[in-house]
Amino acid sequence: MIRVYRINDLLLLCIFKIKTKFTFKNARLIRFPFRVRGRKYIEIHEGFTTGYNCRIDAFDVNKKNNVLISIGRNVQINDDVHIGAIEKIEIHDNV
Repeated sequence: MIRVYRINDLLLLCIFKIKTKFTFKNARLIRFPFRVRGRKYIEIHEGFTTGYNCRIDAFDVNKKNNVLISIGRNVQINDDVHIGAIEKIEIHDNV
């Protein structure tokens, strides 16, 4: 089935694209709302795409100041996904 976008949908996608480039330069498209906690412990590579209402949380409880969540190239997560880490999580390329 081919998705048909209405003018409102296209306008919203354009706004998301602009907002994405200001918040995560490497990401392809983030559909907002998108919540992040512990951003300095999260690494996002090129081509990252999200659905609506996603959340990523990283908590450095061991005080090591390492990247806890690493998201590879061309990764897409769908709507309402929550990823939380106090240990290392790696999502590899093309997932």
